[in-house]
Amino acid sequence: MLEFINIALQLTAQVYGMGELYCGDYNQKPQPCGYGAVMASGAIFEPHLPIAAVPMPRNRILRPTWICLQGSKGQDVWIRLADKKHERYIGNIGFDLSPKAVELVTGKPATRHWSGKVQECES
Repeated sequence: MLEFINIALQLTAQVYGMGELYCGDYNQKPQPCGYGAVMASGAIFEPHLPIAAVPMPRNRILRPTWICLQGSKGQDVWIRLADKKHERYIGNIGFDLSPKAVELVTGKPATRHWSGKVQECES
């Protein structure tokens, strides 16, 4: 999984969890990305929590883990990596961040069309 995290860190991140479609397990019918969607790890998506998705192959199992991203004021922001993006995005798009994760990283409320670069913590 570390290789996919490192790839995502080099690319632009986006916000998710604001009602767009195509959330949920690859093998189930897509559902709106919002509260209650089942993530790839089996956890329930809650937009008010700091959560991230990373592009990964379908056949790789994702076990929830924590990653540290640098906030806008240099502080450490811990984000729960608990979801996957479709493998077609590997090398093309970075993380998807929940609205709360965007707020913690940028210091500003998330908007539906937010995108930006994120950095891992220095420590």
